[in-house]
Amino acid sequence: MLQTSNILNVKRSKGFTLVELSIVLLIISLLVGGAFKAVAMVENAKVNRLINDLQSFQTAYYGYYSRLGDYPGNGTAFDQFIDYDAVGVDDGTFFQDLFDQGFIKNPKPVSSLVDSGIYFATFLPTSGSVGLLTGTILGKNQVCITLLKKDNARQFDISLDDGAWNTGTIRSDSDFDTAQTHTMCLQI
Repeated sequence: MLQTSNILNVKRSKGFTLVELSIVLLIISLLVGGAFKAVAMVENAKVNRLINDLQSFQTAYYGYYSRLGDYPGNGTAFDQFIDYDAVGVDDGTFFQDLFDQGFIKNPKPVSSLVDSGIYFATFLPTSGSVGLLTGTILGKNQVCITLLKKDNARQFDISLDDGAWNTGTIRSDSDFDTAQTHTMCLQI
């Protein structure tokens, strides 16, 4: 009788039970799910930093006006309209004016999102056309970022505005569902 019970014990110890396999699979799925969540959190943090950057430009714009009685990037026209200024293109003074007065740390700010484009500030006349480097809000001063992926652009709009690509104080140059990249502008 002793020999029979030892043989049964040997047969049992050769494999894993269904419960043990289920626990291992559960642990693996939790680790994979946690990794995906971590990647999403990093991406959200980058978009939130971009939002903070654009809002800091907006705050700096009004601080500049309060201090000097004129708008940054206005040029010599004194018309309250920003003369087009794109980072990396020496054709305007918006970012340089903010830097000179100590409102921003870099006269040529760089986006925190590796796969996005450049910042620019502009006034888009009501007769202008919305586009990659022209702006998105007719008749308003605005600060923009180019080449945002559609998911980041949508998150950007939902976080600060109404989530619609063509209304509100945050606007895109195209529908979130039709284009892969977007120019997003914040009215200032």
